[in-house]
Amino acid sequence: MLRVVLTLVLFLALTLIVSTTPGKVNLLTLRKLALRNNLTCILVFGDSSVDPGNNNCLLMTFKGNFEPYGKNFFNGRPTRKFRNGRLPTNFIAEAIGFTKIIPGFLDPHLKKKNLLHGVRFASAASCYDDLTANLTKQCGGGIAGNEWDD
Repeated sequence: MLRVVLTLVLFLALTLIVSTTPGKVNLLTLRKLALRNNLTCILVFGDSSVDPGNNNCLLMTFKGNFEPYGKNFFNGRPTRKFRNGRLPTNFIAEAIGFTKIIPGFLDPHLKKKNLLHGVRFASAASCYDDLTANLTKQCGGGIAGNEWDD
């Protein structure tokens, strides 16, 4: 449990460094910090700000599989995310030397090897209140949905 807490603290510190440092961030320093603290993967929880497209695998109304979402992404097509391009967590993962994209847990193309550097459990319209999650058939609500049982 302590390792999980330390990893979360490191992730939050990295996020704070990246978001508040003017100009370029020293990537070598970030990578050394990650290595020194044995950061092996990034687990992402949240809402539409970090949703990698998990909603498209659920029976619900909120989806991001249409334009303009993805217009500035690598292939210029809808990405299933509620963003136009890469997410902040992708930039953090790349900065510490992992991967350019952290996959979604419900991504149909997800392979076990993709989990080595992290996965996203985020889903748009998720919240801390189970009522909203239940009304929208959303898997949020404290990550209580059956989708996360694997």
